Amino acid sequence: MPSAFVRLDALPLTPNGKLDTAALPAPTAVASDGFLAPRTDAEALVAEVYAEILQLEKVGALDDFFALGGNSLRGMRAMARIRAEVDVELPMRALFSSPVVADLAAQIEQRIAAEFDELSETEVAALLAAEKDNPS
Repeated sequence: MPSAFVRLDALPLTPNGKLDTAALPAPTAVASDGFLAPRTDAEALVAEVYAEILQLEKVGALDDFFALGGNSLRGMRAMARIRAEVDVELPMRALFSSPVVADLAAQIEQRIAAEFDELSETEVAALLAAEKDNPS
């Protein structure tokens, strides 16, 4: 069983089309207890929500909501909290299809990116100006 996984958009290839093993990124270190700390803001948010809803001390990037004791009612609470935090509409089925922190976080990031891509240049400029005036 592998001790770590690395998500890649595409495998690096040599000019001959073979796998370029030298260009593969090193896997992120996983603690001996199997805990991998959240690596992105989205993962940190999902982990925090899972920990709060499931009343756990810590939740890692590779933890599964249902394996940690989650159920559909707690899942509804978790998704509502995530929606409130990021102001992105995610269906409940997102939790069922991606219950692992890193996977759900990736869906959130994709949804935010998609919404950002739909903005006009004027809307982007207004958002950037508002952020510049009120940094958080």
